[in-house]
Amino acid sequence: MQALRLNPYILVVIALLIVLFGKAGYERMQPERGQIEFDVRGDTAYVRGFTNNRTFSAISNLQDEHPNVRHLELRFMSGTLDSMSNLKLARQIRAAGYTTHLPKGSRIASGAVDLFLAGTQRTMECGAYIGVHAWGDSLGRTAQDPGPDIFEPVHRSFLSDMGITPDFYNFTRAAADHDDIHWMSPQEVEQFDLLTRYDQCD
Repeated sequence: MQALRLNPYILVVIALLIVLFGKAGYERMQPERGQIEFDVRGDTAYVRGFTNNRTFSAISNLQDEHPNVRHLELRFMSGTLDSMSNLKLARQIRAAGYTTHLPKGSRIASGAVDLFLAGTQRTMECGAYIGVHAWGDSLGRTAQDPGPDIFEPVHRSFLSDMGITPDFYNFTRAAADHDDIHWMSPQEVEQFDLLTRYDQCD
């Protein structure tokens, strides 16, 4: 039987369609697809998205446009592309006096956890998820590289200022590699005192 031969141009088109449809399917599966944004209702801002070096003014803009907001409800947040800008944003959250809350079904991970920890009051419902891992940057450096940890001092200082034991940083480093994720158990959340109020889960 003669093997079926396809025109190379047709093969290219098929490959492109696979990539495009695959990407579209991937994006539909994602809980958030863009930079941090706020859906304001009353005194609460519902937050989703990731942060980067262009989102450093997000909190100051929120304060200017919605001075009545007192609470941030974090929904789906994958993390950050710029750790230092993200920590500045977190400190702005604390300075503004916002509370932070994770509703049932919400998922926050990586740098988004810092934003949550910045809340003056921090609560979460049963069925919300907090994900942590070791850091990795755009230059290919990771927490597992030999030598001093370049991000450790600033992160430990941040945690201390937020009233969280700096040992939480060591936990995140050991919990999962930079390209993996560890979803914290309720016991781990309580161990590191991440919440200011705990509700019993069935």
